Amino acid sequence: HYRSAERFLASGSYAQALKEYEAVREIAPGFAFGRRQLGLFYEALGRTDDAARELEAYSALPNVTGDDKQWAAKETASFPEKHARYDAAVKEAAADIKPLLYFEHTIAPGAESAKCDDAVKKLLEAKAEFALAPEANRLLGFLYVEADYAAGAKLAYDAAASNGADPF
Repeated sequence: HYRSAERFLASGSYAQALKEYEAVREIAPGFAFGRRQLGLFYEALGRTDDAARELEAYSALPNVTGDDKQWAAKETASFPEKHARYDAAVKEAAADIKPLLYFEHTIAPGAESAKCDDAVKKLLEAKAEFALAPEANRLLGFLYVEADYAAGAKLAYDAAASNGADPF
């Protein structure tokens, strides 16, 4: 399951990778690196309560070093600040693109495209906090579709669907 999770993660099949990492936890709850990776995966999804639970379980295992326990505690403590930055960036980006979300609206050169560029910048900042969180990726996918950047839209929508939900 662990190798399958790594392969799915590398190929961008995030929902399947999550299922495999969760299967590792169920089969081998004492496998420290599996708990650590699942915690980091939950963090990337923006699921910080789940991430904290996994990183705390990782820290409680007897074969985890003191340095790794400190790292996990620092990582968990950073979640509220990361959420604040993520939420602010998504909110600002959404405000920039809200006028563009109307049916049959196309982005015209000039002020609208500048707003889109600003929104993309903000959404990329949000993704720096939680790379696979669905809200930022949905909006980024929309902007990439509008910009006729199909590869970017696919990556963003795949990430938005990483929790197994429809990105739309």
